[in-house]
Amino acid sequence: MKVIRVLNTSDIENIKQKIDYRQAAFGEDFLLSLGVVLMNYGDKYVKVVCVAGEWSGTKKNLVPRDGIPLCPNGHPLIETTQAPRLALIEE
Repeated sequence: MKVIRVLNTSDIENIKQKIDYRQAAFGEDFLLSLGVVLMNYGDKYVKVVCVAGEWSGTKKNLVPRDGIPLCPNGHPLIETTQAPRLALIEE
């Protein structure tokens, strides 16, 4: 098992902001927004490649936008890995 990062107070603030955004944008209740945010929290670490083969990287390297992720040249991206999942790990 590979630990990508241990959550800290910055992550908690980021999670709170994402929940607030979802509640305002989609009118979701707290538990639904919390579930969606937590289940997708590792999405920024997904590796992606441009359909034209011009660019590759991770989703955290992209400019946030609505709709499907696009490479810097405007082409759609294909995910090549799965997102890591949140877990409790015994040390």
